[in-house]
Parts: sequence; structure tokens; C-alpha cells
Amino acid sequence: MSLEPRSPVYVLMGASFGYTLKVMRGNVPQAVHLPSSHHRWSVLNSSVAQVDSLIGLTKALSLGVTTVVVEDTRVAGHIQGSSINVVTPDTLILYISPWSMSGDLITESKPFPSSM
Repeated sequence: MSLEPRSPVYVLMGASFGYTLKVMRGNVPQAVHLPSSHHRWSVLNSSVAQVDSLIGLTKALSLGVTTVVVEDTRVAGHIQGSSINVVTPDTLILYISPWSMSGDLITESKPFPSSM
């Protein structure tokens, strides 16, 4: 099993994000459709973050570090973890990028940072 985004994950307090769970089938990583009756999600320090036990949707609650764990309930001890660091950034730069009508990023144009 593997999780995306890859560990460690750095997020701001209040941020929510979902994980993609992948398993190897025939030497090819394939995404698991969630919710899955075979996978259970949990978090080690619930004061830092919370996770939906069925779909892995994670929310950062307070500054600190914790680990989100997904367990394959069919195999004892088959777990995968991801370290989450809830931080306050020194600098935050946002980028504005043009998108096409289809929702695709227009690659020939250059993004503009918020510091400009």
C-alpha cells in the first residue's frame, strides 16, 4: 500500500485534504476506490488532526505533528502511515495561472506570484 500525497505532508491549520490509497496489483499501483470496506483510517494524535475512518479525508486542527494510518483489515498488521506537520508558514506566496475552458492548465503561459 502507498499513500499520496507522500509523507511528510505540511499543511496549515484548518486545511482539509484527501489521500489517495494505492495498492499493487500485478506490479502496477492502482488506486483504491473509497470508501473501502477493507481499509480503516485513523490518526495517532487527534488533537493535531482528524481523519474520516472510511475515506481518509483529513483536517488539520492545531499546530503539531501526527501520523495518519490506514490499515488493511484483511491482513493483521498491514498498515501504511503518513506524517502530517501542521505549521504556520514564514512566507506564503500564491500563484495565479490561466486555465482553459476545459479546466486544463495552459502550459505556455507563466504563472504570476502574489509578490509581484
